[in-house]
Amino acid sequence: MITPEITIVFGGDTSLGDAYLSKLKSGEHLQRLKFRPLSFFDALEPLITDKYRLIVNLETVLSDGPKPPINEKKQYCGWDTAERTINALKSIGVDAVSLANNHTMDFGSANLTPMISLLKTADVHVLGAGENITEASEPWKIRSPHGSIYVIAAFELRRQYKDLYSFYAGNRKPGVNYFKLRRRNRLSAAISLIRRTDPNALIIVFPHWGGAVNYGPPTERMLDANEGFFEAGADLVLGHGSHNVQPCFASPIGTTVFSIGNFVFNSPGRYRMYNASPYSLIGRLSLGRSHGGWTGRLKLYPIVSDNQKTGYQPRPVQEKEALEVFQFLSVGEKHDSDRGFELQRDERGWYIVRTTPLSRQFAHHSDSTDRLL
Repeated sequence: MITPEITIVFGGDTSLGDAYLSKLKSGEHLQRLKFRPLSFFDALEPLITDKYRLIVNLETVLSDGPKPPINEKKQYCGWDTAERTINALKSIGVDAVSLANNHTMDFGSANLTPMISLLKTADVHVLGAGENITEASEPWKIRSPHGSIYVIAAFELRRQYKDLYSFYAGNRKPGVNYFKLRRRNRLSAAISLIRRTDPNALIIVFPHWGGAVNYGPPTERMLDANEGFFEAGADLVLGHGSHNVQPCFASPIGTTVFSIGNFVFNSPGRYRMYNASPYSLIGRLSLGRSHGGWTGRLKLYPIVSDNQKTGYQPRPVQEKEALEVFQFLSVGEKHDSDRGFELQRDERGWYIVRTTPLSRQFAHHSDSTDRLL
């Protein structure tokens, strides 16, 4: 009996942007938010349909105009009206959200607890935050027809978020899951434990990282931590935090996208200020089983996420843009013996796909039936 493939879809930083749009001089996008919130997702719909699960990084506080922020010195505190946001997430098919990021606790634990409760009541799984560190660090275990899939979410440990903003969960303290940017950390220990107890599982790390400056390249400390994830037994690392794409790495033991960037994130952005790439990615991970091992592909669909360019309407890239993203993502990854990634196109649009097995779990079961350009 052949079991059909399943597809898990990954979206990056997500916020409908009540906190941002209410401050804009033009009311056009605020009116869209109030009366047509799903319009922001229209162009992305083909990339997120036909899925087994959909997860995004929900980078906001769900509350109706909360105040005051956790610390008056913290810039860019975000919030979204709870009912409207949850209805939108459910309408587009979101199954889970990561709250392990640098906005979840913008207005303190008094807003975190009800936010988690509202999401769970709406049957949206929450990972990366909780009433204590045990709850916040619990991975999302997806029981699929092909085996267990674990998604682990955490926010890098930043001194100001620990000492000034009190973002991180503790033994008796609500907050977000965390990890230190070094080769061995809490995340790598959690990966090792899963690998020992469930050796055939697929392990996906979903970190929020990148340091205090957005739109930049991966740091050396990120590279070091990433190596530690794979040494511990991870299969894929799909990060976010920079608000745009960061390079992809194809190693023999795993696949990394340091940042998939934004999904729908309704802030003005600072792409032009940093001369940054205006693109992000939506990942579609298709999985099957053959001869006792995992089969599948990770398709990365580039989108234009700079709201100043799109009029707050993120969309799939066109051909010229796809070539630009591919060139950016594949820097340093083209080798004679292993091309790493290739640019292809299907009925959903342009995408980037790894041409070799995604990880050790896929070593002898790679499916490369897609047409090459």
